[in-house]
Amino acid sequence: MATSKYMGRDKSVDLKDAVGFFSWDLSENKVFADSVFAHIYGIPPHELEIGAPIEQVIKHVAEDDMPRVAKALHETIVSGKPCHQTYKISHPSGKSIVVTG
Repeated sequence: MATSKYMGRDKSVDLKDAVGFFSWDLSENKVFADSVFAHIYGIPPHELEIGAPIEQVIKHVAEDDMPRVAKALHETIVSGKPCHQTYKISHPSGKSIVVTG
């Protein structure tokens, strides 16, 4: 888990306890997310406020985890059933962050 701090509006958040929220509009292929999610994935928050393509988000999934995550996302899209995955993010800063979603 990451041990760096994220400075939110009110206080710093230890990333091991951070919770970020997102939604994905499949028809528009846009992911909308809060600033914590943006920080975890290393994406500028303003890009997720207006909606960014899923490709911009999943490009940060660690190479070893990508096939499994891509398969799970595909199955979720096709079936409509929830997806639960734990995987690593290769943060642009060089850190490896484990996320569960």
